[in-house]
Amino acid sequence: MISVQCSVFSARKDGQAITELMVGLVAIVVLLAGLVQIATIAKRHTDAMVKARKDAGRLAMQSGRPASAAAYLEDWDVAADGKRYTRDDDPIDGDPGDFNSYIVDKAAQNAVGWDILDSAQHDDIPRLRNSAIPATQFGLVEGHAEDTVELFPVFRHLIYAADAINIECRVWQTWTTGIY
Repeated sequence: MISVQCSVFSARKDGQAITELMVGLVAIVVLLAGLVQIATIAKRHTDAMVKARKDAGRLAMQSGRPASAAAYLEDWDVAADGKRYTRDDDPIDGDPGDFNSYIVDKAAQNAVGWDILDSAQHDDIPRLRNSAIPATQFGLVEGHAEDTVELFPVFRHLIYAADAINIECRVWQTWTTGIY
């Protein structure tokens, strides 16, 4: 009996396992770096939100009615990305007169109702009605905080083409000192 070995299709596979291991390790390192980067961004955002709330809380406890810079928003202009309510969208200012006519003026049914409200001990509703910019009467205070997170090079090159992400938090709270 004669045996013949044919090795036409046998190619050298030396190093294939180590190559697959290296590719797998690179993928795992990229995933871990992404997770650490996202966790860092989330932590810094939380820290900025806490700072903004602390700032607003401090202002909310001050004596004297605060001057509010709150704006009326009617809608948002959607920017080039086509997504609503994203950072690149621009607000469309609303009309304070519309607020008065659609909401505040309905607080009293007629002129007699306004006479009653005008004579009430607390004059918040008539003051709101007589204000050209009613938002200043709401007693809102704003807290603000910003932070910057430097991106890892792997995250920068593969996912987000920027050196850093800017985090900005704005918090509005109600002025509480004059309520009680």
